[in-house]
Amino acid sequence: YFADLFAQRDAMSGVEPVLSLRYSDNAHLADIPALRADLQPKSACRIPLKARLRRRYRAPYEAAAVNQRHTLAQLSAGAFDVFHPTYYDAYFLEALGGKPLVVTVYDLVHELCPEYYLTDTRIREKERVIRRADRLIAISHATKKDLVETYAIAPDKIDEVVLVGGSTRV
Repeated sequence: YFADLFAQRDAMSGVEPVLSLRYSDNAHLADIPALRADLQPKSACRIPLKARLRRRYRAPYEAAAVNQRHTLAQLSAGAFDVFHPTYYDAYFLEALGGKPLVVTVYDLVHELCPEYYLTDTRIREKERVIRRADRLIAISHATKKDLVETYAIAPDKIDEVVLVGGSTRV
């Protein structure tokens, strides 16, 4: 979905999307020529030995931590018009200030079927991000309906994704 947005940026008049990642193993993003120069595989992420020794489980978390620091630095600089994160982690909320936030919601399966999932802070983080969002993109009519019923979000604040010729359109 996000790779498709970046791939279509030339068709978006006056819009210059910025990828706030340094490390990713996402093959779809790596296929976009304009991003290839800046995006590195997660395996390329190296932190100082002393910091690595302090972490017992560091595998994907090193890249995630670097990506978060990079994103926070970009947000703090304020050189953006709209922020559209790829996940519901709320680490960026304070750094947004008053800038608009757009969030894509794929489903509410954890909220609707909690008996099948471990209860953790991610659901609360997701709710915080959804409630802070200025606009929501739902990937289906069912997801939009679930947002309205579960979080009492106004339907006019939610746009549905439509699949047109293999590409997503909002």
